[in-house]
Amino acid sequence: MILSKTKIDGIDPDLLLDEYIQQKKLNQVLIIVPTNRKIRYLKRELITASPNKAVSRMHLYTLSTYTSKLFFENDLKRNKILGEASGAVLLNRAFAETDLKYFSSYIDGIPRGTLDRIKNVINKYKLNGVIPEQLIQESLKLTGSEKLKAVDIANVYSKYLELCVSLNVYEDGDVYSGLLKFDSNKFAERFRTCFPEVNLVMVNGFDEFTIPEIEIINYTTNIKDLKLYVLFDYYNYNPSLFSHLDECYKNFSARGFFEIKDTSQTGFTFFRQGLREKLFTLNDTNQNIKSEVEVIKITGQTPEDEITLIAKEIKSLILNHKADVGSIAVAFNLISDHSDLIRDVFTRYGIPFNLTDRFSLSESQPVIALINLLEISENNFYYKNIFRALTGRWIKNGEIDVSNLLRVSSNLKIISGYNNWIDMIDRALEEIKLSEEDDENNFLPAGFYTKAKKDIEKIYELVKTFRDKKTISEFKSDFKQLVFDLGIPERLVNDHPGSVEKNVKAVTTLLQTSDELFGLLSQELGDSKNIH
Repeated sequence: MILSKTKIDGIDPDLLLDEYIQQKKLNQVLIIVPTNRKIRYLKRELITASPNKAVSRMHLYTLSTYTSKLFFENDLKRNKILGEASGAVLLNRAFAETDLKYFSSYIDGIPRGTLDRIKNVINKYKLNGVIPEQLIQESLKLTGSEKLKAVDIANVYSKYLELCVSLNVYEDGDVYSGLLKFDSNKFAERFRTCFPEVNLVMVNGFDEFTIPEIEIINYTTNIKDLKLYVLFDYYNYNPSLFSHLDECYKNFSARGFFEIKDTSQTGFTFFRQGLREKLFTLNDTNQNIKSEVEVIKITGQTPEDEITLIAKEIKSLILNHKADVGSIAVAFNLISDHSDLIRDVFTRYGIPFNLTDRFSLSESQPVIALINLLEISENNFYYKNIFRALTGRWIKNGEIDVSNLLRVSSNLKIISGYNNWIDMIDRALEEIKLSEEDDENNFLPAGFYTKAKKDIEKIYELVKTFRDKKTISEFKSDFKQLVFDLGIPERLVNDHPGSVEKNVKAVTTLLQTSDELFGLLSQELGDSKNIH
């Protein structure tokens, strides 16, 4: 379905976009899509389709980046967007500063899983324009523990908003509400400042919009000399599949949008059209019609068996039927439950793939090594941090023998403490000197202890700068310097080809997140505040 306020009988959106491409007018088109992944895909496709496979300028945005560009006057101010990690830190603080009833039983703080769920809920409240006062009013309809929980969340939400305002940081929902406070003239002026040459806007790939998002699209379509089309995945004659979008469609209609005939629908296959119109509506009286698409059922005993069978089938399609690997899609109910298996199996079969799940920093080996290296200083040479940091290929410093350190720590029962490591090793060496050859003891050869002492001293030299109190900017600078001193960037780009992009992204995200967190600390405490 195509929705617009432009009075026209019908359009072929693909043909319209192609006309702009062939006339080298792509800079006059603004395309808004749901995800950055879609932007990357579109960028490749548009460049490939362009004359000479070159484009001077493209306007590809998500709703988040589009609204941020309009709301903030320049790129520097756009850095005030709050990241996930910083948001979690602020929410944790909001809980600590709120008088809780329902959540008061969490003496040691709110568990990470609970915190993440509440953070997601608050994000949805913001995106939908829901304010804490509305939640308080709704809580009056509840009783018992449910009421206490609702009041706690409303109060935490209110405190969280206060913290965001005090630090002058924003999330998408804050940007939406701020942008909608613009009058129509200011909105249009800001749009023309950001996109002076644009005369066509295509909002494509969404299947649902919040009320603030619909309002922002409505503000945009009212700009003079601008055509806007919303390509909306909705078919109002199949309520079994699309009824959850009825309200969204009505909200567009209430603002003057109407349906335009999609003249490209002739390209819909019988199979796709059949799914759209009849999925979940068939009953015993419907006549079975042979599908143009062959449906094959493949059964595996375990998830690994299933994924292996899928990999074999894909391999067969590529080798025997010359299928384009980029045209093959595999859909799962919950991709996160199978992502590790898919990586292993598809890599084993030599199949290139692009997973839509998010890769957690906690699973990135270079990030784990760096964090554990910092925790050696933080936890005073706790033996597990030493082994986690130095086991692997990421942290290299001289000829540290990790196996020998493990052997010595086990032999002398050393748990932590830099001075304790040195004292225990020195004592063992002294006792070995004083012992007779036929004395029974559990000591290792003296060389093991001597080597372990030298290695512990090397590790101390590596992390000693982080054992001192520093200003926030000093700590941030020293951490970045450590990453380069360890040669992490060189190792990242020279890693296994299948891991380079993932690990580079992980370390980049770690550095960006730490910059953001330190920036918030500087705003709140001042840069002269020492941290340890």
